[in-house]
Amino acid sequence: MAVQPGGGAPDPLWSYTSKADFGSSNLAVAGGRVYVVSDRLTAVDAATGAVAWNGEYIDGLLAAAGGGLVFVGSPNSLTGYDQATGKSAWRPRYSGPSSPSYSLVQALCADDELAYGITWGQNGLNGQATKLVAWSIESGVESWSQELRPGQQRYGVQHGLRDGRIYHNDGQFTIIARSTKDGQQLWSTPTGADFAITPVTDGDRLYCLAGKDGLQALSTATGSRQLLIRQKGGADGSFGQVTAVNGVVYGFPGDQSVCAWSAKTGEQLWECPLPFRPSDVNQPVLVQNTLFVVGTGIDGVTAVDAGSGAIRWRFRTDPLSSPSEEWALTTDGRRLFAGLGTTLFALPAS
Repeated sequence: MAVQPGGGAPDPLWSYTSKADFGSSNLAVAGGRVYVVSDRLTAVDAATGAVAWNGEYIDGLLAAAGGGLVFVGSPNSLTGYDQATGKSAWRPRYSGPSSPSYSLVQALCADDELAYGITWGQNGLNGQATKLVAWSIESGVESWSQELRPGQQRYGVQHGLRDGRIYHNDGQFTIIARSTKDGQQLWSTPTGADFAITPVTDGDRLYCLAGKDGLQALSTATGSRQLLIRQKGGADGSFGQVTAVNGVVYGFPGDQSVCAWSAKTGEQLWECPLPFRPSDVNQPVLVQNTLFVVGTGIDGVTAVDAGSGAIRWRFRTDPLSSPSEEWALTTDGRRLFAGLGTTLFALPAS
């Protein structure tokens, strides 16, 4: 995919092109590699862009990395591939006479002990059931599972994982905190919203929507509201995706801009107007002192100074070769990895 000149953007550090499209969530980073899910699982060296290995052909649904494996969901199971070799090395194990019948398994995330996914399958006379499941990476045995409430869409489970807890929304747009050890529900808080963003935590607080009032910060200990961030001037309106790092919340207040707010007081620190509406799917990504924001297709990737809110540069691909799709974003803390269509670019942090 050709790069459009102009915009002040530096040249990509490298680019990799797959044979098939990969979606906006089909990237994972671990062990100095970027794992790309398209028609097969591929490991790309994060520093050089060289292909470390090409795995088997897969019908893959999202990727997550942990415990030395890359987990990829599929229409009927979850598979863990060895990060070093790409070989299939893990599958769920079941103690019953037969394995469950799933029509879809979606990889969510993983830590060093558990792999988490969403299963969509049959539940007797009740028809199809959606469950949040945690499997042991060591044994493959299901550690715990929890059924999600009716109304939850297959791909609509927004989630976050930190400090021994997994946070997720359910079918009624309630935020739930669970212990990763046993799946026990620690608290639940209705958001009052009619859609969900990815719940983000900075440790003590979790950020999610507050109906049409704005963005709220909940205590990660109790689920009680600690802070409300409203639209400029106190107007009603829904927020888009956010991220929270080092005492600052960065996010989209529902228009063509990205803003920064104090995580302590909710005070707006800066606002950066954008020439496009930010993506509803991708969170802003902070890499060192640069905040990266994307729209769709030819909107490209915009680098914003995280301290001042000033635009540093815009990276865009040629309009004639750019699909009108969501970008895929992830980072290893040193570089931004941005994918569109069949091409993955590595971009510098400044």
